[in-house]
Amino acid sequence: KCALTFTHHTDKVQAVQWNPVETSVLLSGSFDKSIAVFDANAPGTAAVKLSLPADVESCIWNPHAPQQVLASTEDGTVTCYDVRNVSAGPLFSFAAHPRKPCSSISISPVVRGLMATCSPDKTVKIWDLEAEGGPACVGERQMQAGSLFDVKFDVNEPFMLATGGDQGELAVWDLSSEANIAKVFKARAEGVAEAEAVAPPAAPVEAETAAAAASAPKSAKKSKSKKAGKN
Repeated sequence: KCALTFTHHTDKVQAVQWNPVETSVLLSGSFDKSIAVFDANAPGTAAVKLSLPADVESCIWNPHAPQQVLASTEDGTVTCYDVRNVSAGPLFSFAAHPRKPCSSISISPVVRGLMATCSPDKTVKIWDLEAEGGPACVGERQMQAGSLFDVKFDVNEPFMLATGGDQGELAVWDLSSEANIAKVFKARAEGVAEAEAVAPPAAPVEAETAAAAASAPKSAKKSKSKKAGKN
């Protein structure tokens, strides 16, 4: 049984993603040339809709700045908005793959500002979102997997990504083997590793749960789950 249905789009919904921090907030992208942000726990509330230059191929949250949404479109453009201030317009918009759709985008969850895009033009491109003057392409490769439809970074290895295309093959690219890419992002990756090394060890889950239960008022009600059903 479907728990909830939303009807804020007027054409095919191509992509959806939950916010990594506000876990009831959902992002959707559609062939009606828009993305929408809305709270699945408040179905009566109007969605915030943002117009884009063409049909949406992919949309994601920035894992390092979860107030930012990025979308790629059929005309090869990538656009980013800050959902806290959509009236100010996009933070940036650029032609990632000018002659073909930008079929997928992915931001490394480990290295800040490291983004990959792919396209039916058979290439993966690597972007520095924090470059002076705006996003800059720092590398690209023909992946020999045909027209490409999806790209994803490894959640643990900072420079490893995979992509898939219409030849039935998956291609994996280790970006650390590319000197110009490693030069741009190495210091950011090392900074993450150093921060993790000095961070205090997390308390066991059982201990945290017991401590919370002991300190909570006896009359406190159990909190409701924030995330709505996704059936």
